[in-house]
Amino acid sequence: MKSPSLVRRLAATAFVAAFALLALGAVPAAAQDATPPSTSAAMRTITVTGHGAVTVKPDVANVTLGVTNTSKTLEAAQEDVSTRLAAVLRTLEERGIAKDDIQTAGYNVSIQYEYDNNGNMKGIAGYTVSSGLNVTVRKIDDLGVILDQAVTAGANLVSNVSFDVSDPSKPASQARDLAVKDARAKADEYAKASGTVIVGVYSIEETSAPQPAPRTVAMAAPSASAEKAVPVAAGTTEVDVDITIVFEIAQPNG
Repeated sequence: MKSPSLVRRLAATAFVAAFALLALGAVPAAAQDATPPSTSAAMRTITVTGHGAVTVKPDVANVTLGVTNTSKTLEAAQEDVSTRLAAVLRTLEERGIAKDDIQTAGYNVSIQYEYDNNGNMKGIAGYTVSSGLNVTVRKIDDLGVILDQAVTAGANLVSNVSFDVSDPSKPASQARDLAVKDARAKADEYAKASGTVIVGVYSIEETSAPQPAPRTVAMAAPSASAEKAVPVAAGTTEVDVDITIVFEIAQPNG
């Protein structure tokens, strides 16, 4: 058991130590005495959109070549379509079309019903079988000859002819640059009209994918007896980019 004198000495020592810490600032002040941190003024901005477009010449074509046949029996229709489609496929390969650029577009079978004068079904009149190939032609100048030879080989359906750009990365970069310049020009106009200046960029968002719009053309199936290749005009297409930019603004004198 500690003596009363020892207890008093310990208490006095603790009081002196606490007083020293408080004097040196080691003990934090009371919460109500703390100084709240200062807050900066709210940032002011202008939000604008920008558009950039670059005209490019397509360098690749896409087309669907199909074969359809209607016969009294399903077997006859299937055999005719398969034979002619195989001939079309051989023709494409002979023209240098890579296997990766040829894809089956579908295989459809429909029944042709026969009806009497009263609209009652009498039976089956025949079957229609259709199939096709989606083909990518990477040499547009060869497209006319390819279409002509495919029809000669047996294709009797030509559809979905479109022209595209194989690598849009370069024109897309150019379109982005134009879109940023367009947005900045608009922002400068707004800033001038409002008596402010542009001091920075807060955010940039690309709101449209920079892909060229495929140029689709209508084209009738060439005749198998045609003496000349089908004329083809690829024309031009555009790579478009749309962006939204948030610019930070300030008074001219800060």
